[in-house]
Amino acid sequence: MLRRSGEFGERLGWTAAGVREHQTAALRRLLGTAVKNSPWHARRLEGVDPGAFTVEDLRGLPAMTKTDLMANFDGIVTDRRLNKALAESHLAALVSDAYVLGCYPVVASGGSSGQRGVFIYDWDAWPSFYLSVHRFFQRDWARDRDLGGVPQRSAVIAASRPTHMSSALAQTFTRPGAELRSFPVTQPLGQIVAGLNQWQPTILQGYPSVLHQLCAEARSGRLRISPRRIRTRSEPLLPRTRADLEEAWGVTVHNEWVCTEGASAATCGAGRGLHLSEDLVIIEPVDAAGGAVPAGVLSDKVYLTNLYNLALPLIRYELTDQVRFLIAPCPCDSGLTRIDEVHGRLEDLFDYGPGLHVHPHVFRSALGREPGIIEYQVRQTASGAEITVVTGGPVDTGHVAQQVAAALARLGLSDPVVNVCAAAGLDRTAAGKLRRFVPLPPPASPGAVESGHPGGTEQMQSTHRHDPR
Repeated sequence: MLRRSGEFGERLGWTAAGVREHQTAALRRLLGTAVKNSPWHARRLEGVDPGAFTVEDLRGLPAMTKTDLMANFDGIVTDRRLNKALAESHLAALVSDAYVLGCYPVVASGGSSGQRGVFIYDWDAWPSFYLSVHRFFQRDWARDRDLGGVPQRSAVIAASRPTHMSSALAQTFTRPGAELRSFPVTQPLGQIVAGLNQWQPTILQGYPSVLHQLCAEARSGRLRISPRRIRTRSEPLLPRTRADLEEAWGVTVHNEWVCTEGASAATCGAGRGLHLSEDLVIIEPVDAAGGAVPAGVLSDKVYLTNLYNLALPLIRYELTDQVRFLIAPCPCDSGLTRIDEVHGRLEDLFDYGPGLHVHPHVFRSALGREPGIIEYQVRQTASGAEITVVTGGPVDTGHVAQQVAAALARLGLSDPVVNVCAAAGLDRTAAGKLRRFVPLPPPASPGAVESGHPGGTEQMQSTHRHDPR
């Protein structure tokens, strides 16, 4: 990673023509590998000549969904030693930085679609992903004269398990002169505040919704830190949140869009929006029917082609994130296309009373570890949660309910009650989107009747009331 960091930094200065030339060569290499080594892609790409293919030709290929990926995983990977069962067993046992067959990192994601996905990266792709996420920030830090000699002491408030991308990259890579400490978002807020006061980070990173809570802690005087930069990712950065963060600490906020499938975009510090890592991915903004959306118009979803990860070719892979390509050139003169702030990933905190706000990752952490759970939806209740799951294999719903209840109890919810039931499906919008986390509605008027579970016929149900004994 360190050896290649200079090259990846230089790419920020590529012209648009240089980016397109690189994309074409990388796309041809990807298609050649997929046709040769991936049986599923070989059938899908029958008749395609990788050596003559262009970026514009992508529009003629069919889209690929997460359902396609998970149902045909063994035929998509390009190393015949790899398979879904091996990846799942690796994830189930993962507690730190480790690799399948000694060279393949594996991560999992629920994603904004609400469906679980498993992703394998090859040895060369993994540092490429890391560098794509961090290079704009590192350039900004190096150019700021006021930061000369200031150590990079990062505090990351996000996922803690290495199965999640934000944790996995941090567990693999380190930089000379840089220190990092993780604060799991599943910890009570008071513990996070105490840890930050002890660590005194110069860089504060994490989910915008959690960092926004820390603004109130800083205003109250309970949080006493002086970060020099703030980095947000994994959720939309709302204007109010950005303003509050900048007001609380008087520093620049760097926003980043990172998805487990390998795409990233980041603030450059000079202009509006985020630059896409187009040297590594091709992003096509499309409408609900898959038709191309012009620059300046918000898409309904995007198709992602990952150019650099040859272990698991993702070609026109559907993501439900909504993006708007910006037309005007950026003052930083980078040829990498800019997009507006990314929409489509905002998830509600569950408010259980004064000072007890539960982030969705508390639920994701338990549900995402179950390979038998394909999809899920979590509905907040006054005393815990009602969770509906769609399964594709055996799932101990009682064990899942117990894990979630214990996590809520650790955060301070008294006697949490968690119910997990299996269903044939989950209700979605016309565009196929699923609201995975549904907080309690405002208090109902007298006489109102509470509705039941959406999403098909129940097959099994388990309830767990946490007993601190």
